[in-house]
Amino acid sequence: MIVEYQSKRQKFIFLAVCAAVFIALYIQIFIGGAALPPDSNGYIGLANEIRNGLLLDQTRAITGFRTFGYPLVIAFFQTISVEYWQILLILFQNGLAVLVCVVIFYTLRLNNFSHLPSICLACLYLFGIHLEIGSTILPDSLCNSLIAMSLLFILNIRKNGHIIKFTIGAGIFWAFAFIIRESTVFLTLSPILLIITAVYFLGTRRIFITISVLVFIVPVSFTYNLIGFVNYGRTGIFFITTGGQTVMIQALLPVAQSEPLLFSANSPLDKTARKYLKKFSFDEIIEIRNDLRRQGIYDHQLSKLAFDKYQKSWLEFPLLMIWRTSREFRVERQLGSIFSPWDGLRKYSIWKTGSKLRDLTSPLSGLVFRSLSRALSGIIMLPFYAGILCSLVLVIFGQKHRQPLYWPFVGAGCVYLGFLLVFALSHLEMRYVGGVTIIPLVLVPLMLRTFRTTIFIRSQSTIE
Repeated sequence: MIVEYQSKRQKFIFLAVCAAVFIALYIQIFIGGAALPPDSNGYIGLANEIRNGLLLDQTRAITGFRTFGYPLVIAFFQTISVEYWQILLILFQNGLAVLVCVVIFYTLRLNNFSHLPSICLACLYLFGIHLEIGSTILPDSLCNSLIAMSLLFILNIRKNGHIIKFTIGAGIFWAFAFIIRESTVFLTLSPILLIITAVYFLGTRRIFITISVLVFIVPVSFTYNLIGFVNYGRTGIFFITTGGQTVMIQALLPVAQSEPLLFSANSPLDKTARKYLKKFSFDEIIEIRNDLRRQGIYDHQLSKLAFDKYQKSWLEFPLLMIWRTSREFRVERQLGSIFSPWDGLRKYSIWKTGSKLRDLTSPLSGLVFRSLSRALSGIIMLPFYAGILCSLVLVIFGQKHRQPLYWPFVGAGCVYLGFLLVFALSHLEMRYVGGVTIIPLVLVPLMLRTFRTTIFIRSQSTIE
């Protein structure tokens, strides 16, 4: 990508922003260092097993709580340097995030937006959810960047000759994201919808839409079966992970607090849950899992029991399950997801030192910084939600020949909300959906320009 500067002022702004980003990353990586939340030990332990050649060990118990993608990355950097592997890993994670920013900038410039807003919007990706997870030994940063790259490939479909190339690239990035975090497979419908709307916008034949969807699915399907067969070779059973053994039970805890009959059946899971659930805490879920293991139930069987129980709960207590899911959607979290340096640094501080950032500053300063960051984030998110609604109205009631202009906005909005819904069905933390925040960053300026053009055309036709 070649950036042409029209003035010294633009070049100065570009260099200033790059310098600010470099300083921020340098401080977090080399001065702050890597943070190790509690879940990090599980990934590091699996990385050690990979290095010791135990990935395909058939003598191990039938378990596989996580996919091997992120532990494989850890093992790779441990092989390079046993002493400095953490620094190398977070350098890689932040480097990929910077690459996402470059592609965001390229996308906006490709759509004829000027340098200053393009640079500012691109760099917001680094100061949003990524600030919380960029230097942590967790798969979230890497997975989010891979998802963001996949979505950007789809958003950059420009003409018929590039449809297949861009969808293949999107599928490969999505497949790598799935290897890093297994929950990505539940989100696969979202980019497919975005591909359909993007290709439809180009006015191409239906065969191109079908081929585009297929070439996207092929890499994802390949990695799905690869992980399944690795587990089959190791345990004799085809499965992806057994993470549902805790995630699905955790999703039921708020409902169990309100409805005592939730675990009233006679299955081993129900009986054991009644025995341990008193405070409805995550520690009690671990006790349930350990007890079921002692009863001779393997992890993959426990995961299936948990998924089955979750599905039955939707049939038996639909209103309570809807209430539980809706609680996961917090308006302030959604509006503050684009630019959240205070919240990100606070979380990073807790994981790194165990001390909350607010303990190091005054409560007033924390309130001011948080309010300012959420206000700036809201400047992007409020028009984004409004633009989705307006696009949907124009698709339904607008002029037929202009409806394809708004389909990509509707599709992208469904992708964003679909990500939130999938995780809200189990457990939603904003660090899980950081990859999809590139959609508002790219689409809000496109929406505003499209709506401005629509209003101008209508005003001209009215005058005539």
